[in-house]
Amino acid sequence: MLPPEAVLASEDSLRLNVLLTQAQAVRIDERGPTVVGLAGSRELRVQLHPQGREDAYLLAVRRLLANLVIGHPGGFPVFIRRWLRGGQLENLRTADLLKLGEPEAVLAAAAAPGIDDEVARRAWWACPSAAVARALLGNPVLPRDGLKPELAAWLAEHLPFEQDDEAIMQTLRLVAAPGLLPPALRERLWRRGSELPAYRVGFLLAAPGDLPEQRPPRAGQEEAAALAEEAGSAPLAALLAHALDGPGQAFLAACDGVLGNPSDREIISPLLNLLGAYAAAAGFPGEPPDTVEQLAEGADAALADAATDAAGVVARLPQLAAEVRALVLLAGANEALCYAVFARSTATGTLLRDKLATVLQPLRDAIAALLGASAKPTLSRRQRQRLSRSG
Repeated sequence: MLPPEAVLASEDSLRLNVLLTQAQAVRIDERGPTVVGLAGSRELRVQLHPQGREDAYLLAVRRLLANLVIGHPGGFPVFIRRWLRGGQLENLRTADLLKLGEPEAVLAAAAAPGIDDEVARRAWWACPSAAVARALLGNPVLPRDGLKPELAAWLAEHLPFEQDDEAIMQTLRLVAAPGLLPPALRERLWRRGSELPAYRVGFLLAAPGDLPEQRPPRAGQEEAAALAEEAGSAPLAALLAHALDGPGQAFLAACDGVLGNPSDREIISPLLNLLGAYAAAAGFPGEPPDTVEQLAEGADAALADAATDAAGVVARLPQLAAEVRALVLLAGANEALCYAVFARSTATGTLLRDKLATVLQPLRDAIAALLGASAKPTLSRRQRQRLSRSG
């Protein structure tokens, strides 16, 4: 319920009108209450004099700003919702969004196409929040050597206070890209992933081929690489060579670590989709599967069909048949495999791990084959019972 409308003091109305003729960005400090404007490197302040309820007075201030800047006396929130639904973001100058004193408007400006580094810095001044930092860091038009390193460092510093796994993954997806953070800080964030799987998934999304923790190539990599270099070789051969090389081994080992310790569905879904995208060149036959039975059947069918790339690679490298099948199976990985479990349960933590054991184990077995592991990952007694019942 909106507070009752308030009338601005004439002194405040006049000073706000003057402020907007000079300011390039505006923010409202509700503790003052004060309206602060950014003019070049200077900050201009208007001390407000609330009459009646303070929340109603601040709403009147925002309505005045919206009327002066965008000609909409109803205020920004109502206007922007209708405007964004119509897909007409380009109808308003991005810089004007920074003069409304509305965090939602600043967020819209931060994500807008065509923004430059100067406007980005004004947006960051107007609303230095995690949401705005992520929007600016993820905006592809901003230069990598401009404001982005500062935003990455700020987000990394505030990550320990973030509780939402989705926000953690999205933040790491942006800041963990190579070159944004100092190597020591990047490695420290990576180590936190040993206890917090969301950190690892964020890294895997950001830099699947350049993780802080590396592994050596394994046997068969040189043969796969040689096949990949031959003219007309299947994309699967290049994928196999990468999977057996150091960066691929590190990526797969990190994925397995998360699959063995999933804390909630928000972590599992993007990881399964990432695994499927990574192995897509292996060519899983047919539509993406939604059961582990379909997953195994598809992998077996691909190797049995002599016309597939998988069968062709196995014919050239029979000693890597298990690894090729593993890649085809991983190519079918997607979040739909877990829908049946998610539909029946809202479990998290240990209980979720138990319920997902039958779904995730075939994927872990495939990763074990690619890592050259001689033994399957260790399972809890309850997980072994669930697997035996499903078999």
